[in-house]
Formats: sequence, C-alpha cells, structure tokens
Amino acid sequence: MLKTRSLTVLSLLVLLAMVIGACAAPMPAAPSTEPAAEAAIEATEAPAEEAAAPATDIGSEANPIKVLFVPSVDAQVIVSGGEIMANALKEATGLNFEVSVPTSYAATIEEMCASPENSMGFIPGLGYVLANQLCGVDVAYKAVRFGNDVYWAQILVPRDGDIQSLADLNGKKWAYPDAGSTSGYLAILPLFAENGIEPGETLEAGGHTGAVRAVYNGEADFASSFFSPPLKPEGEEPWKSGDAPDIPDDLIDSCAPSEDGSKLMCGDWRVLDARASLREEAPDVILDPIESLPIEPEFYAMDAGNWGPTYLGVNQRIDEVRSRAKRPVVVFIFDTGGCYDHPLLSGVAWNDLGRVFTGESDCADGHGHSTHVAGIIAANSPGQPLGIARMLPEIRLVPVKVLNNSGSGSYSWITEGTKYANEQAKKLIAEGYFVIYNYSLGGGSSYAPLEDAFKEAEA
Repeated sequence: MLKTRSLTVLSLLVLLAMVIGACAAPMPAAPSTEPAAEAAIEATEAPAEEAAAPATDIGSEANPIKVLFVPSVDAQVIVSGGEIMANALKEATGLNFEVSVPTSYAATIEEMCASPENSMGFIPGLGYVLANQLCGVDVAYKAVRFGNDVYWAQILVPRDGDIQSLADLNGKKWAYPDAGSTSGYLAILPLFAENGIEPGETLEAGGHTGAVRAVYNGEADFASSFFSPPLKPEGEEPWKSGDAPDIPDDLIDSCAPSEDGSKLMCGDWRVLDARASLREEAPDVILDPIESLPIEPEFYAMDAGNWGPTYLGVNQRIDEVRSRAKRPVVVFIFDTGGCYDHPLLSGVAWNDLGRVFTGESDCADGHGHSTHVAGIIAANSPGQPLGIARMLPEIRLVPVKVLNNSGSGSYSWITEGTKYANEQAKKLIAEGYFVIYNYSLGGGSSYAPLEDAFKEAEA
C-alpha cells in the first residue's frame, strides 16, 4: 500500500555540474625524516611511476576508457543511462568505454586518481575541488541536463509536518546524501551558517535517493538533495529561474509513474529532481514549496565576476583580516615559480623579491602550478572574463621557487626557501606589511630543519 506522506521543498540554491577529465597520478609516500634520505615533494602531480609492462592502447577492448559517476542515485539507474552514452561515444570515436559507479563520492575520486591515463568522471563541484587538490584533475566540459547547465540544491520536509521555515530546522534530524555531495552537503552548510541553523542528529544516507527516502519513511526530519526544475507540458513556456519550482497544486493527486515506469508524471508535467527516483515506492513524493530562498544573481552568471568568493563569504573574511591587521598584505607563494610573467599578475607580483632554490637557472614557472595558485589568490582581472576572479585584491605576491619545472622538489629546497622568506618577512613586517605564507604541495613524514624554519616564521 502506498503512503500518502508527500514532501515539500523548503529552499533552493543553484549549482554547476561538470565533466572531469583525466587526472595526474597519486603522490608517492614521503621518505624518512633524515636529511640525507629526502624524497620528492610534489605540487599536485607526481613523477611517473616506475615503468611496468607496456600498456594496451587506451580505448581498446582490453583497456577501455573508464567513465566514472558518483553514486548520487541508484547505481543501476546510472549505469543503465551511462551505457547509452558509452555506446554513443564508441560510435562517434571508435573507442571503448566502461561505465561504473564506485561506492561513494570519495571512492569515485580515488579511482580517477588511481587511473589517470584512462579515466573520466562526472562529479559535482566539491568533488572537483577535492580531486584537483589530490591529483590535479581538470574540467573538460560542463554538463547540460534538459537544457539547464546548472542545477539546484533543495531542502525537503514532510508536507504534513511542523517545519514551515528554515528556522524550524534547528535541532531537527538531517539526512544528506554524502559529505562529498555539492548540492546535498557543501551548498547547505553556508545556508545554515547564514541563517543560524544548527541541525540535531545527522544521517549520511549514501545518495540523494536515500536522503529523500529517509524523510519519507520518518527516519529524518528533513533532507538535502539536488533539484532540477520540472518539465512543463509541450506548448507552455519552459521553466525559468524565478518560477515556482513545483507543479501546480491541483495536479498533486494525479502524480504517478509513467506506463513504462521510467518517469514520474503529474498530469503532463514531469518531475526531474531527486524524488523522481522514488517513483515506484513513493509516487506521491511531490514538490510543493512552502518557502524558497531567492537565488543571488551571481549564481546565474557562473563565469562572471566574483560570485564564488561572495557566496563563500571570502571577501567578508578578508575585510575582517584587513581591518584587524590595518596593514597591506604580502603573500609568499612556495611553489614552481620564482617569477611571474602572466599579464593577469602584472602589478601584483614582486618578482624582484622572488628567488629560486631548485638549482635551475631560470626563475620562470615552467610547470604552471605556481601561476595557477597565484591567479586564484590575486589575479589582477576585475571584470575580465578571461581571468580568475581574484580572492585577495590589492595585495602583493612573492614567488619562491621550491619545486622544479616537473613539479617535484625536496625538503631542503622548501627549508631554504622558507628561511629566505623569514628574513624578508622580518623586513616587510617592520615596514608595516601583513605577511602570509602559501604552500600548495604535499609530502609525508616530518623534516626537522623545515619544522625549525616554520617555528622561526611563527616567531
């Protein structure tokens, strides 16, 4: 017997879906702590592993290209749809593709990093950030679903429950898909912070379908999941941002699976969000928003201006730091470059203070990672669509090259670079500057001389 407990959308936020290209190999373990036994330190890419037996051509039947998805909904549903795509790709390219859905968001990222030469993945924004930091994945394409190149986060509550506003979520049990989910987790955290919401008990449901099911079955008070707008009947104006996110109220009683069971239909309207995956066991899980938060305009211009820092509150935090420090800011970047020649770093890079500790004669960033990091921090490109919106405007960057042009380095290089920066920092602080050190690299075990240099910097 079907239940009659339908769910309502309490809030919406807009997000971006991405198709991720192959990533670099994972970083090897660090060496012993003895200075004489140093091992390579890496930016985000590791040196090639020791040669193995010759690999079969990528895309052959013996070595198909892996197409990885996060377990956002039922794995079999994803694989079924993914196979259609894989067949289309094979027809278009002549290459072989293999679709799989690892057991968690983290497992998907780990599998991409473990097989960088023959993998691609469909992962959300947070997954991309983590994968990029772990093994240097890059974005190849942006996904488009039913005409939308963005999707939304939503908060769901029982239609017949006592939660009528965001404030009512305080102390309530929260079901979310996975800590690696952008729409189901990352996007929800700043929403909670902005509205002073502190949930009670939490339940990691293993996917969007599980999160919705938890609320429907009374295992949680509310859930967060992805939202895609409904498909309206043919001939009607398509759904657009600002429209009500649900079907008309008078169609709720008509909601049921389509004849072939593949869709959740309400009259001629089709529901496309996370509840549609429960169409067989709970066809009455329908959207009926009690309250929708207005989505900031920055979210709709995904590639324009400074929407990311604004959304995360970065600018506010920076202003707080500046207000407290009351000093101009200098950032030492310990990475693959000893000088910057990129036009978007013109005016912010202090190349005359930059130094090289890798034994290379050229200060240029032959790898590119240092320039990438510098751009994230302070690309001088307000209003320019070709640059990365700067996180820290009106600051100065000092490039310190402690990783070589292949992205590798040693503890001693980093130690010497840090000691140099310590000497410069003393002078800058005396002149009234606020100094920050940025290390975007990874290793393993500790190294005493470097720890001493860090302690000197703290002092």
